Amino acid sequence: MRKAYEQSQPYVVHFTNKINQSRFLYKAFKALQNSERWNTLGSAQKRIVETAIREAELAGVGLDEEDRERFNQIQLELAELSTKFYNNVFDATKAFRLKLKTRQEVDGLPTSLLSLAAQTARSEGEENATPEAGPWVITLDYPSYVPF
Repeated sequence: MRKAYEQSQPYVVHFTNKINQSRFLYKAFKALQNSERWNTLGSAQKRIVETAIREAELAGVGLDEEDRERFNQIQLELAELSTKFYNNVFDATKAFRLKLKTRQEVDGLPTSLLSLAAQTARSEGEENATPEAGPWVITLDYPSYVPF
């Protein structure tokens, strides 16, 4: 999935920039906003138009060609860095393990968590792990860390 995402990401960024930087669409939205028809629109419709105008301006619709190219390159680099950051956080989160070995360490934890933690320990090679005797492995997965 990561490979497919990383391969398609430049195309998505390019497409998004192209739409957001469309001078034709920007001018059409501005014309609508400045027309008599504007007062006939509902509040949600007005908000959509105003958001589209703001997004176009923030996406560099008014930049000259050279600055727009630089802006788009920065957008692409930002998308790549964001993906790398997310992947690093995800990998670190998945790699974290806390192995508890004594009953005292798990005193007060719910039985359902002890079952899950023992099952996790078994899946990681602790063949004799049980909810009653451990060992127990706590991860940063939601069903594990929240009750912990």
